[in-house]
Amino acid sequence: MSNLADFYQGDTKRWRVVFPYNISSAIIKFRMIDKLETATPQVVITGVLDAPDGNGDIFGVTIEISPALSATLIPGEFLSEHEITNGGDVTTFLVQKIRVKAGIG
Repeated sequence: MSNLADFYQGDTKRWRVVFPYNISSAIIKFRMIDKLETATPQVVITGVLDAPDGNGDIFGVTIEISPALSATLIPGEFLSEHEITNGGDVTTFLVQKIRVKAGIG
């Protein structure tokens, strides 16, 4: 998966992450925070796993920031990360900076 694109305050931001292995028992979270000193991330979302395939395996998850949630974000640069918890293992991935932009109105 490539880096997430910046988005406008108040817009829907939705993306899908695909894994090369079964994640049917996993929990995938996404977090955004304006600065590391902030006690609580402004965005914490648990992804929605895809429906199982014919073998009961799941390889993807959809993550969405709703328009209502993105409207609460102050435009600027945020630190973001994804985290997968699977079988007791926790792995952080796709750590990046993402910008929330102000619209015209």
